[in-house]
Amino acid sequence: MSQQQVPARQRAFITVAIIIGAIVTAFLSLAGIWTDKLWFDSVEFQSVFTTTLLAKSVLFVTVGGLTAALFIGNLAWAYRGRPAFLPATPEMEALLQYRNAFEPARKLVMVAGGAVLFLFTGIGASQAWNTFLLWRNGESFGVNDPQFGMDVSFFTFTLPWLRTVLGFVSSAIVISAIAAAAIHYIYGGLRPQSGERTSAAARRQLSVLGGSYLLTHAAGLWLDRYELVTQDGTLITGMKYTDVNAVLPGTTTLAGIALVSAVLFFANVFRRNWTLPVLSVGLLVLSSILIGGLWPSLVQQLQVKPNEQVKESPFIARGIENTRTAFGLDGVEVEQYRAVEDIDPQAVAKSQATINNIRLVDPVLLGPTFQQLQQIKGFYSFAPSLDIARLLVNGKPQTTIAAVRELNLAGMPESQRNWVTQTLIYTHGIGMVAAPDNQVTADGQPNFIEADIPPKGSLDVKEPRVYFGEQSPLYSIVGSPAGAMPRELDYPDDTQPSGQRNNTYDGKGGVPVGSLLNRLLFAARFSDQN
Repeated sequence: MSQQQVPARQRAFITVAIIIGAIVTAFLSLAGIWTDKLWFDSVEFQSVFTTTLLAKSVLFVTVGGLTAALFIGNLAWAYRGRPAFLPATPEMEALLQYRNAFEPARKLVMVAGGAVLFLFTGIGASQAWNTFLLWRNGESFGVNDPQFGMDVSFFTFTLPWLRTVLGFVSSAIVISAIAAAAIHYIYGGLRPQSGERTSAAARRQLSVLGGSYLLTHAAGLWLDRYELVTQDGTLITGMKYTDVNAVLPGTTTLAGIALVSAVLFFANVFRRNWTLPVLSVGLLVLSSILIGGLWPSLVQQLQVKPNEQVKESPFIARGIENTRTAFGLDGVEVEQYRAVEDIDPQAVAKSQATINNIRLVDPVLLGPTFQQLQQIKGFYSFAPSLDIARLLVNGKPQTTIAAVRELNLAGMPESQRNWVTQTLIYTHGIGMVAAPDNQVTADGQPNFIEADIPPKGSLDVKEPRVYFGEQSPLYSIVGSPAGAMPRELDYPDDTQPSGQRNNTYDGKGGVPVGSLLNRLLFAARFSDQN
């Protein structure tokens, strides 16, 4: 077999693998897109689907294309800068076999690597569509942050998007730098074991990439300053004494040091050694430990802890004020009044409507009671937190504690769990449970006005079946033709010979499974061969 045949077969194998990979990836992407379209069409939100798809497509093409272009461009730059002559050293002799293996497939590997990078970075970027649209359509709040004096919309819309962009840029630079360093090493531009470890071309390229990365690092440190405004803390959300007096100036200083380090890397393009860039990186690392870690810790322990109430009071007050503004409570007027201990019967009579609506039961504590009294079967359950609903009971408004009895597949016995039962038979919950929030029975239980299976009560619920709930399965296949088996379980019924009643979904909600192609796409979407 000739030496030319082997590379040809390798190229053919790589080409076929790329084509197959592209077809599989395109099919999986089409499956997700088309099934999403069917779902949005079913709920008549086509505009939401098209807006989301457009944003994902723009991010996919833009970020993936720029990353792949940067990657391939740096590989080509590194290859053009390879040394024309290499010293006859054991190190270079050992690298010769790698060069001989890589050279025939170099262009194909570069293009294939760029394509893979385009695909994965594009997919990753498309996941940031929500952040992108929030930034793109963000509006001013008309309220300024007390620390930086910037409109609050910057922290809500702009800052997350800047952080996302910076993350993609820095990742692309790191990947390109690693790939370029590998090319320089294979072709002799990097020689770790020799006296002159880098060629002039390698030094210039890696200096530019190193400086570019440090620029993104400096920008990230600068953005870290603003993220202090929204950080979660054990005391308050936002900036505290240590953040304002240690973390903020420390982060600003570190950003400046990173910027100086980037400048030194760029200046190294015209120098012949790495002394200054390496020293600047060492200074940045040491400063991060001292200024970014040790200093804030000392301020917290030596200044804040001994007198925390005094130090933190202004920032707690700021947090309370901002919270009131966020909830629209900044205009509330506070008045002092004396409590009246003597009850006026006339005042009670005038306030009868208010007194009748005083809540006697806690919706948080009532959840286990609903579960114990009204779950009925293990494959039903209620949401952990019950709802407060104002309903018409016998024609009059009544505040109630309410919940729907949803399907809980996790409550089924393990022996009964399979694809048929979990997808075709157990498809929906049944019934609503409600009790007034100001009434209890003689034994202290909720006074249910809607309960049990089959559902009964005074609410006149027209359709008790719960197909779209807070705890519904990922998907169910319903609406089988008349006479088809198996049938959907409607609800348990001991009066029936089979112990249950069956039902076939006849609503308009949901997505038709339809043709063989649709079924294939849904199977790919849910990774389910059934």
